[in-house]
Amino acid sequence: MQTSSYGMKGEYRRGLEIKGIAILNLESKNVLIIDDIFDASNTLFQVYQALAKKNPKSLKSLVLVSRNIPRDIDYWPNYVLYLTWKKKMGLL
Repeated sequence: MQTSSYGMKGEYRRGLEIKGIAILNLESKNVLIIDDIFDASNTLFQVYQALAKKNPKSLKSLVLVSRNIPRDIDYWPNYVLYLTWKKKMGLL
């Protein structure tokens, strides 16, 4: 499965494109979504919602790095390996 919210030449576009989800058979399976960086939570939340429609036995998420920033969406991964502040990532 692959997601993209960027268009050609790296330009940001509004909609999230999720490729490969149609061929997944997740019914009665335990599923773990793994993502590298958890920012605004939009991508992971949309992937979670799309996979939940596939009727898995369980659905959990893990992120390697979560930026501790305010978010518009009330979603938090089940597992976070490293929590960091914007300043530490050189983003301020």
